[in-house]
Amino acid sequence: MEIITKSSEETLKLAENYAKTLSSGDVVLLNGEMGAGKTVFAKGVAKGLGIKAEITSPTYAYMNDYDGKLYHYDCYCHSIIWS
Repeated sequence: MEIITKSSEETLKLAENYAKTLSSGDVVLLNGEMGAGKTVFAKGVAKGLGIKAEITSPTYAYMNDYDGKLYHYDCYCHSIIWS
């Protein structure tokens, strides 16, 4: 499924509503270039889950844990080679 939003506010609202469909243990993968809005989406999901902490990009931490309700990973891969 592809959904295109036109602003950060629209992305936040979409993600907040999407969070209400999630169950414990669900995994959501976001793929996009830097600046695509992945962290903005994570902020919306966090808001929808009732998380009050400031959501930041885990670029240098690799994983941020928000009270065990949300685990926000950054998995950067420059290239993949399969044999």
